[in-house]
Amino acid sequence: MFEIPIKDKSELLALHKVLMAAKFHPEPNLPECQGNPLVASIADRVCETLIEIERSAGNKKAVAEWERWRTADMERLESKLLLKRISASNWWSSADENSRRTFINAFMAPLKLNDKDIQYIIEAKC
Repeated sequence: MFEIPIKDKSELLALHKVLMAAKFHPEPNLPECQGNPLVASIADRVCETLIEIERSAGNKKAVAEWERWRTADMERLESKLLLKRISASNWWSSADENSRRTFINAFMAPLKLNDKDIQYIIEAKC
């Protein structure tokens, strides 16, 4: 395992913003990073670390704001980009439910859709 020293919260927040820009740009230069499970894992860990920093500092308001921000619904831009990406794909219609669920979670990370919205997307004829 390799570790990248992150100097402080500001650097971690900058990394978070870069990941969000790469994952959710409407016309991405690297669309393969949008649903990539490795990128999703990094985005999740960065976000969870930012939340833990606030929790350790006793900043309950910031923790709640991060958790609220992380909760996605179908009205968010990121969810709409997910649907656009699915509709442009040539593999979605032949993918099984587990593959679809995995892609949805990876695409949306570090955001979290509720199970109802995930199921809707899985069953949708995008």
